[in-house]
Amino acid sequence: MTAPSPAAPAYFRTNAGQWTIPAVFLAAFIALAWLQRVPSVTTANDDATYILLSRSLREGGYNSIHLVGAPVHTKYPPVFPALLAGVSTIAGESIDAFAAMNIALSVAALALLFATATRLLPPSVALGALAMGASNPFLQGTSGTVMSEPAFLALIALTVWTL
Repeated sequence: MTAPSPAAPAYFRTNAGQWTIPAVFLAAFIALAWLQRVPSVTTANDDATYILLSRSLREGGYNSIHLVGAPVHTKYPPVFPALLAGVSTIAGESIDAFAAMNIALSVAALALLFATATRLLPPSVALGALAMGASNPFLQGTSGTVMSEPAFLALIALTVWTL
């Protein structure tokens, strides 16, 4: 017969206690992702295409405006360019603003995945998973770019959390 699993420490039984250490991990993730952000637009990861599509959305279309007479754009779905259009309406076409948006989306994804893990796993395991996610250099680096991966990750995390 197996011994019953020990109850979570009293610290983790309170809402504030449950989110204090994760908040520290997420704050460290924000700082590290911001330090690793890419300071310019590149063509390697479709950054420029996304920004041009966001301009097209702000003008009421969804065309590749750098191609004269191009039909409605079909290669990329409009969600990420719409997010860029919203941010650029408020902050202008600032690469730092786009990076901040992606970092916020990544933090939201990590928080949602941690909230899901705490429902299913012991607090220490959920915290360990968050620590691995927040210290992942690939996720930190991707978050500081004009790429659609953080938005996709946030939507996946929202779906998993909802289910």
